[in-house]
Amino acid sequence: MLLALIVPLSTLGAQSVLIVPASAALDREAYVFALEHQSDALDRVADAVDPLGRARYLVPAMVGAYVTTRIIRNRRWSEALVRIGVGYAAADIVESLLKPAVGRHRPDSLRRPWRFRPFNAKGDWHSFPSAHTVHAFALAAGIAEEVDNPWISAGTYFLASCVGLQRVYTGSHWLSDVTGSAVLALAVSKTTNRWLRKRHPERPEAGRPLQLVMHPTGFAVRLPVPR
Repeated sequence: MLLALIVPLSTLGAQSVLIVPASAALDREAYVFALEHQSDALDRVADAVDPLGRARYLVPAMVGAYVTTRIIRNRRWSEALVRIGVGYAAADIVESLLKPAVGRHRPDSLRRPWRFRPFNAKGDWHSFPSAHTVHAFALAAGIAEEVDNPWISAGTYFLASCVGLQRVYTGSHWLSDVTGSAVLALAVSKTTNRWLRKRHPERPEAGRPLQLVMHPTGFAVRLPVPR
């Protein structure tokens, strides 16, 4: 049920926006469902998924990928990674500003999803947006904009959806926090990416991909050479 609500957000159409109020109606039910289905196995899965939404892991990974593309002189992917990174940063800034401004209380044993204290500094009142979900979906949207491969796009959105579900499972966020955060991240990341493309069109001489070359003695990787 939860995956059916989150995965369609990857299309970011009018139907995706309608998922947010639909999920809000299920906030209490999703919270109770998560509580009733806790297990050691799912706890381990949740722990494994958690880094996919944490900036302290994602940012170094993006920086490392960018440095690698610069070393191998693949201009096309270095420029793509800049656009992905800027879209991620823009979504993160919006999330950081909204979180204290909205002041929604996180799920707790009272099971009351509609409590707000705007501009409250305490973390208990920072339920919306979900930083994990914004980070994961901003990256997924950026990657989907850059690759012409539906399988890669589907895979990144699936992983982002798993991050969102993990936030509901651990009781860190309401279901509508997750769906609303996904819509927010998709909108900001895609808008930023397309704006950057318009301002700085890709050059036709952008770096070519790596090539795997076979030799009598084995294999070798041919690095792209700028034209």
